[in-house]
Amino acid sequence: MIKKKHIKLVLYIKLGLIAMVAIIVFFVFNKPHRDVAQTAPAFSLSATELFNNYDANEAASNKKYLDKVLQVEGKVLEIILENPAKPEAVFTTENAAGTVTCGFKPEELEKVKAIKIHSTITIKGECKGFNNSGDILDLLSEKDVLFSKCIIIDHLEKK
Repeated sequence: MIKKKHIKLVLYIKLGLIAMVAIIVFFVFNKPHRDVAQTAPAFSLSATELFNNYDANEAASNKKYLDKVLQVEGKVLEIILENPAKPEAVFTTENAAGTVTCGFKPEELEKVKAIKIHSTITIKGECKGFNNSGDILDLLSEKDVLFSKCIIIDHLEKK
């Protein structure tokens, strides 16, 4: 009799845990995505300033910027349109060690196509951290700060 009660109790606890995990998974996967356009930027800075912060101290910069909406102004080095669903712009920095790469929303494609190389633009996007693709001993390795869900705030043609 006691053994049957014990088995039922264990079964109810397991079913309860499974139900809790299922509920948590449901809410995590169905949480609303951040609307970058409607979100006020946590920080507003230049591409050079952002890159230099990451290059100097990645851990501190991640604490400050990672997964936050930032507004960044920079000079366009390159436009990448290989995948129309994910257009990109690359900002040059005064630091020759790297760049800031902005991945735009697909609805920004026409605006991204209109950007001229060497023009200055201001974007708002979600900071995804630092990409240091090279070896620590390789001084010529590519480094960049990555952004996603970017939108164009301002576009100034080079005069």
